[in-house]
Amino acid sequence: TTYYVGAYATNSIGTDYGEEKSFVTKLQMNGTFTDSRDGQTYEWVRIGNQIWMAENLNYDQNSYGNDWCYDNDESNCNTYGRLYDWAAVMQGENSSSSNPSGVQGVCPDGWHVPSDEEWTELENYVGNDGHSGSEGSALKSTSGWNDNGNGTDNYGFTALPSGYHNYDGYFYNIGYSGYWWTSTWYSVSDVWLRRLRYTNSDVDRHKRVKDYGYSVRCVKD
Repeated sequence: TTYYVGAYATNSIGTDYGEEKSFVTKLQMNGTFTDSRDGQTYEWVRIGNQIWMAENLNYDQNSYGNDWCYDNDESNCNTYGRLYDWAAVMQGENSSSSNPSGVQGVCPDGWHVPSDEEWTELENYVGNDGHSGSEGSALKSTSGWNDNGNGTDNYGFTALPSGYHNYDGYFYNIGYSGYWWTSTWYSVSDVWLRRLRYTNSDVDRHKRVKDYGYSVRCVKD
């Protein structure tokens, strides 16, 4: 937006105007913020009317449920963020399908766990912005995906193939798939999530059981 400003002075003789100046304000499209709980700094990106974390959450919570570093290797948490079961994600809050979800859960103050509808809004924006059918490729990072599965990362979302933690206690699919929780359950045992795969250019909408460990992307309130 362009704004114009000028000074003027009025006295008994009349009014005199100074030189007109102008300045332009621009919507900030990306930046960083610091999680006050542990001092970690994250990048964020504006996509449409939403502001998303541009990294997976890496907060080591101990209040609810479980979270893991892939292969129990701390270096994987530094690269991919932590994997959380749904109890750890929700922190005792109820399922929400609203947009915005209103569920802070494991997210920092001022941020929340996105609902199924919020993920759909993201996908629709990317698809309508010239990437219909290739929304996943537009959100995937340009490196880190195995077997030529890298994306174009058109929006700076930088989705990485962080894999998952299974109910059997083992870790799977790092380098090949990324999975992200929503705040919306499908049934008593299952929750909606999103999956990106090295072989696909779209975004998969799946339902999975709550005991699995998946990644979290928070959305700004």
